[in-house]
Amino acid sequence: MPKFLIILFLVFSFVSCSRVSIVNNSKRPVTFNSRQGHADKVDILINKNFYLWGKLPKEHYIDLGEILKDKGQKSASSLMVKKENYIGSYIWPLVTFGFYIPKYYRIKYDARY
Repeated sequence: MPKFLIILFLVFSFVSCSRVSIVNNSKRPVTFNSRQGHADKVDILINKNFYLWGKLPKEHYIDLGEILKDKGQKSASSLMVKKENYIGSYIWPLVTFGFYIPKYYRIKYDARY
């Protein structure tokens, strides 16, 4: 087998197409703008784990409707979603040779009960 094909195989073996989708599968309103009556500040750190160089699972979901439901909140405003990196975000993929890749997402919003 020519070296070019081996290199091409290795490159495509280690490239992943996984993603994290943030959805709202409920009727609870969520907005990026501020709204009156939303006084409580909420700050949540969510960890999503990927395996086999990020190939499994293909997609993770963060359901804002479920988060609001679990916390007993009616709606959210001033939504901010940020991907954060910690030392483990860099160390774990190196130590496990890419078999385990943790990703962290910080979600901040103002809530109304």
